[in-house]
Amino acid sequence: MSTSVLQLALVDPDPIFRLGLKTSLQAVSGLQVVADGPTSLSVLEQLPSSEQENAQPPVNLVILDWSAQENPPEPQWQALQQAYQPWESRYPQLGVLLLTGKADLETLAFAQVLGVRGYCRKGMAIADLIQAIGICASGGTYGFAISEPSPAAGSRGRMLVRWRDRLHQSGIEQIESAIAELSGYLQNPALPVLERAVIAGRLRELAAARWMVNQLLAAPPSPNNAPPISPPPENTTAKRPPINPRSALVPAAESSLNPQSEMALEGSLNRLFAALEAQLQYSLKNLTDEPLEIDILREEKRRELLKIILQRLTETVRELQLGQVNVLSLSQKVDAILQDLWSASITDFFGKYYHIKIANTEYDLVPILLENIPRIQSEILKKIPLVLELFSYWLYETPLMIENVLYSYGTPEADKRAEILAQNLIIQVANAVIQPLLNRFADIVEIKQDFYDKQLLSTREIERFRNDLSWKYRQVELFGEPQNMFESQYVLLALDYRGIKKVKIYHPRRQELERLRGVRYAVTLLLEARDAIAPRIRATLSFLGSGVIYLLTQIVGRGIGLIGRGILQGLGSSIPESRFSRNSDSRK
Repeated sequence: MSTSVLQLALVDPDPIFRLGLKTSLQAVSGLQVVADGPTSLSVLEQLPSSEQENAQPPVNLVILDWSAQENPPEPQWQALQQAYQPWESRYPQLGVLLLTGKADLETLAFAQVLGVRGYCRKGMAIADLIQAIGICASGGTYGFAISEPSPAAGSRGRMLVRWRDRLHQSGIEQIESAIAELSGYLQNPALPVLERAVIAGRLRELAAARWMVNQLLAAPPSPNNAPPISPPPENTTAKRPPINPRSALVPAAESSLNPQSEMALEGSLNRLFAALEAQLQYSLKNLTDEPLEIDILREEKRRELLKIILQRLTETVRELQLGQVNVLSLSQKVDAILQDLWSASITDFFGKYYHIKIANTEYDLVPILLENIPRIQSEILKKIPLVLELFSYWLYETPLMIENVLYSYGTPEADKRAEILAQNLIIQVANAVIQPLLNRFADIVEIKQDFYDKQLLSTREIERFRNDLSWKYRQVELFGEPQNMFESQYVLLALDYRGIKKVKIYHPRRQELERLRGVRYAVTLLLEARDAIAPRIRATLSFLGSGVIYLLTQIVGRGIGLIGRGILQGLGSSIPESRFSRNSDSRK
């Protein structure tokens, strides 16, 4: 890097402004723009990388504007941190000059905490901007006049901050109180379905209001409590710049969780999991035509189990965020993640030390149930669809491809479909929790008293329920799954205000279809033969039916009509003759 020429990197989402600024700066002797782009990550990818730690920056100064990002997080200081962090992580000693339209005082104060050297407003004279570039490139600061406010302004600012904090605290307390009160009402098992649906809707509204209050009234970080900026992992940052998780075209082997997206992800995940929790307040009645393992539980136990799995799922996603797991590793760990989710849910639901007595011998229930993992994996967990896509959506903001439509991360349509996938995942894991119990200890008195629905307490009803489940799995294995593969669809279990229902979504399954053998393959051939023959048979039957109708109406019907008309005419001519004969007899 030449010492006589200041080399600059330009980050601005507005391509027209960026081009104009680059042209103006290139025209100045001693200034050179070596890289420019809409985001910090895109500019970093243009700069040469070094394998050495603490490498010298390839530029003297970064001119940064974060305010026009697409879907920037709120408040402003979060957007600023996201745009600044890649530079801080890779080149801590590199100077940054903010060039933006408008920034509030809190954001500028936070910029000083981060280590930003200067701040300029768009629209300033080019000569003043060049002066600011020279000062910041040499290690000085420019434009931060807010560091020494007047006593009157500081007093007014502190009063506003205290008022905002009081308003935030009181609002959150009122919302939490209302949520607790409504949640208490939902614990009543005799609550009508309509009223339960209304209360669940109010809970969702309160959860959304709580999120809005936290976003609008939460205090920005101060120098003492500023959000920590995570340093890059050792021996990895110098090799390549951070990967933008919003890109759907990133190779799987290089995609990893980007630390600067954690706050945005946190808000999205909080909204999604709050919606799932609110959905669990509705009725959990099975509306499908097939039995589910959780049907044997009382409704409050069903709700408790699903909430436990949701909580464990939330914790799993948080741990994966902190673990910086890339997509390739995630695809290899999906089975282990579901197994850990299943085993943790069993432990939490039944209790680690829950024991039962059989023939005067006590057994710990949970260790025995956990022995069934191979069967549970093959019959339920491995058959849960689109798990990798769901976790990738949560962790890397990867768009969801559902029913041949690409849904961008964070849009209401994408969140709704991610919620359906998560509901199916939770319900299937709940079925997997109950299945080993039904296989090993279905008719134990203590278990029936603690968990079962009152309609399924007798031995006869329990055995009937188990047989129905067994037949369901045989039918699905031999006929249902091959048909779904042939029709390129997945059948999901989703939550509705009335209960649990089936939802069918299109998804290509050609590779699975080609691996079918034996009876399952024969089923697809029969379906294909039916599709090929049935329309022709229907057309033939329709033609024959039309011919029969024509025969009956046009030939037989007309013949019968002529016969009937002749009979009526004969009767009509005989009636006057009989009257004439009676009249002649009376005259005699």
